[in-house]
Amino acid sequence: QYISFLEDLNESYNDSKAYPLALRTLSNLHPTSEEIKTFSLELQPYKRINKEFFNLTGCFLSALVNNSYDSNFKIITEHLDTLLDGMGYKNKKNVKIIGSVGSSLGTNMKSGSLKVSGNAQYSVGDLMHNGTIIIEGNAEDVIGTYMNGGTIFIEGDCGDEIGSFMRKGLIIINGNAGNKIGPYMEGGKIVINGTFNKKYICLSCKGEIYHKGKRVLRE
Repeated sequence: QYISFLEDLNESYNDSKAYPLALRTLSNLHPTSEEIKTFSLELQPYKRINKEFFNLTGCFLSALVNNSYDSNFKIITEHLDTLLDGMGYKNKKNVKIIGSVGSSLGTNMKSGSLKVSGNAQYSVGDLMHNGTIIIEGNAEDVIGTYMNGGTIFIEGDCGDEIGSFMRKGLIIINGNAGNKIGPYMEGGKIVINGTFNKKYICLSCKGEIYHKGKRVLRE
């Protein structure tokens, strides 16, 4: 099934299209957590099938996890030379990722937890409904866009645009953040424990923004 998934991917696919393709490809397959872990360790050789879109393997792993009857998973990515996008798409399980991930971690996450031992690229927790995302390293731009609930915790630093159009939920940045904190924020709470550019904080939006324990934006 995985080979068929890779062969079908082309420039028209992003994570929101690759995930349904993965579900259709898997059909009624319900792998165990141990089988998914083993599969993640065997991914690298398959890159030769579709080098350009191998990154969307993250969506295939998300479909495997969501199709499984198990609840707790460990996925290994630290050995791969490509960062995988779409990990934890529509996640409902508890997933620990050993290594770093690409973009769109936890998009449309429903519940459960995602814990990344490394770094994450842009777009973390977009359209997130519930659950917890923990990144032990750093993240790039765009965190919690249109977030409707749940918690995002980034142990390291992150880039620009935190909590855009955020409605509910909690975002905690333990390190430093960039520009554009809370643009068009409608609710929820953002906590930054490191430094950030206060010139670009959205002071007219709803919600709560804290810096080192001090409230800088009150709903």
